[in-house]
Amino acid sequence: KYASNDQLLDLTNYISKDSVKMANYPKDLVNLYMLDSKQYAMPKDYDTIALWYNKKMFDEAKLSYPDETWTWDDLYEAAKKLTKADKSQYGFSAGLHAQEGYYNTVFQAGGSIVTDDKKSGYALPETEEGLEYYFRFIKEGLSPEIYANNERVESLENGLCAMGFFGSWRVGRFAKNDYMKANFDCTVLPSSNDGKRATIYNGLGLAAAKNSKNPDAAWAWIKYLTSEEGQKAQAESGTAIPTYMGTSDGWVNKYSNFNAECFTQMLDYGVIYPYTNKTAEWENKATEYLKNAYNGSASVDSVCKEIEKTMNDIIAAE
Repeated sequence: KYASNDQLLDLTNYISKDSVKMANYPKDLVNLYMLDSKQYAMPKDYDTIALWYNKKMFDEAKLSYPDETWTWDDLYEAAKKLTKADKSQYGFSAGLHAQEGYYNTVFQAGGSIVTDDKKSGYALPETEEGLEYYFRFIKEGLSPEIYANNERVESLENGLCAMGFFGSWRVGRFAKNDYMKANFDCTVLPSSNDGKRATIYNGLGLAAAKNSKNPDAAWAWIKYLTSEEGQKAQAESGTAIPTYMGTSDGWVNKYSNFNAECFTQMLDYGVIYPYTNKTAEWENKATEYLKNAYNGSASVDSVCKEIEKTMNDIIAAE
């Protein structure tokens, strides 16, 4: 929106003049901040999603910890064994959330949220498959129904749920939680049963206002923060995973209590967060529709068809 409304400083010539190599950054994140072949922001950091699990609960159930060999079936079977009959403990935290939830299983199934031709992907059979799998944990009582964002996080921190999908931006919080530090670790997301891997990833970019009184100074600051030196400093602060290739070790080492490296490993099969110009509008609508499939009051198929129509109308009006 900012770039298309001529609010951002075009960085293209600055990048060319200073010979900044954009190949040092993930291509998807570079493209995220481009419009009409012009670069309006430099990638600053990125995030991926991991499977967090309670080692103590796994030990008590005499189960092996999750690893890179896990598939959907492994996650489901473990969740069944880790769910207690009195619901004092659930095997999985399947909160109603896109980035830290069903978007991941949708793409693992081969589905899509926004297709290449800028249409809704919700009615695709693969998309519905991913949603059906994720909502299965709710349907079978292997996860509590969770709608609030903070409640999802607390479901791990308070020992209610044994596993959950959570992003790299949560690591700093989890590292400060004594219960999480003592009992939890993380690993790459399980693949679908046919071996397809995917994780949603996203990132932030550094930009400057077009009407800046000091555009050269603004660029110099952006250039430094996204340089190898600046990115290493960011990594060592533990703020976020840097985008500059080869500078993530500082971030991983900052959180050595966890297998934080799994977040950087998943970049290899990352799928960029789905966007259009009106993402917030159609995403909010989709979430409202999905509540009915999530709580079992409507079928996934019927809800997805409603989302497809609404979403396509919103995108067409962009």
